[in-house]
Amino acid sequence: RMAKGTICLMIAQAIYLGSGYIIHFGLARVISPIEYGRFGVILSILMITQIFLNTGIPETVSKFISEGKDTKTVKMKSLQLQFIFSIIFFLGVFLSAPLIADLLNDSRLVDYIRFASFIIPVRAILATYRGVLNGLRNFGKTASVNIINAVFRIVFVFVLIFIGFELYGAIGGYILGAFAALWFAIIFSRGNRDGKKVFSREMVTFSLPMIGFAVSYTAVMNLDMLFVKSLLGNQNIVGYYTAARALTSIVFGIIFVLSLTLLPSISKSYAEKNIVQTKSYINDSMRYLLMILLPSGVLISLTSRSILGLFFPREYVEAGNALSILILGIILITIFVVLGSIINGIGKPRISFTIGLFLFISSLFLNYFMVNLYGIVGAAYVILMIGFIGVMVFSIIVYKKFHTIISAKSSLKIICSSIIIGGFLKIIEIFYVIEGLVLIPIFLLLLIIYFLILWLVKEIGPNEISFIKSVFVKKVDK
Repeated sequence: RMAKGTICLMIAQAIYLGSGYIIHFGLARVISPIEYGRFGVILSILMITQIFLNTGIPETVSKFISEGKDTKTVKMKSLQLQFIFSIIFFLGVFLSAPLIADLLNDSRLVDYIRFASFIIPVRAILATYRGVLNGLRNFGKTASVNIINAVFRIVFVFVLIFIGFELYGAIGGYILGAFAALWFAIIFSRGNRDGKKVFSREMVTFSLPMIGFAVSYTAVMNLDMLFVKSLLGNQNIVGYYTAARALTSIVFGIIFVLSLTLLPSISKSYAEKNIVQTKSYINDSMRYLLMILLPSGVLISLTSRSILGLFFPREYVEAGNALSILILGIILITIFVVLGSIINGIGKPRISFTIGLFLFISSLFLNYFMVNLYGIVGAAYVILMIGFIGVMVFSIIVYKKFHTIISAKSSLKIICSSIIIGGFLKIIEIFYVIEGLVLIPIFLLLLIIYFLILWLVKEIGPNEISFIKSVFVKKVDK
């Protein structure tokens, strides 16, 4: 159930992120790099602020409901808390917009930030309802909500831009899309399940360190954008780096859903003292995570300039070196976030928060020095360093608790297979310039070779093939 739910959510998240990419690519062609850079900064600010409300309470809701707590009580108390917190954050962002703009040396950001702040309470309530659906393990309905959000926001964005609202239209489209998704999420979340009572204090106490962890890794992923905007004088460079960030965010966005299904699944099995099942969740999740992320990172890193040229105007390829480093760092951050979800799932969010706080503080200092010294390439290196440290620390803690993460044999097979397709790619480049739409069939061919190698070395076997068939057949039957 967890595996099928993860696949449904990954597909939905791919559609959601795909709509965001269409918006990014469209905006890059109709507004200047400076305005596009402002759009990237606004998204980063919203990401940092919204993470307070999109993770702590919703993930607590997901955990409590999965453990058998009363659904109606959890739902009502969480909505009350979220509404209060969201209004506080909305007012904070709205009133501090001039200060934020001053820190980023761009007075034009004030009105954009204030307008964008209206999405905060909408997304906060939406995230709560998604937490309810995940806690009930209705992952298919959560996926439907994400798809609805994607479709409506892209429609609203382009309609408003066509009318002539430009950057305001892009921001407004995001707000209206969130409203549409919220309406459907409320409908999908009807009905309750009896269980143990829960108190507001209990929810707040548990959610605070989870919020802290979420804030830390989100800040780590977005501080580079803010430092680039603040410290670099060339505003076009900010737009180029925004493009590189947009291309890497899809990796984190799609794989992040694994943490959404893993947390309630780990919580349920651990609460039932089913340690064998818990270890199975951990080992399988990390194995498939590495199996998907590593080859993707290798291919993107080796063709970074060509990928930027495929999706953005020619001048954006200047961020190619930064993208080749950034993608590897984002992959490492994705892995340590999933490991953090395992720790949160067993009821130890203070551990993940403490590690996250250390990584955040380190990121502050590293960004200041690296961006000043090396520009956008330095910012990308910070992501890589923080991601590596995070993976090492979280892996040690999870292994100490459960004595499992991923087998050395599986890791070696996956790493070697990824290196092989990277070598094939470099050989192809000797005889042919890989750029434009030809990237897509070449990537598909190399990924087919990659999975064929895994099948030949028996890393992929009958279990995986049977599972994929069962998912496909089920969808056809529907």
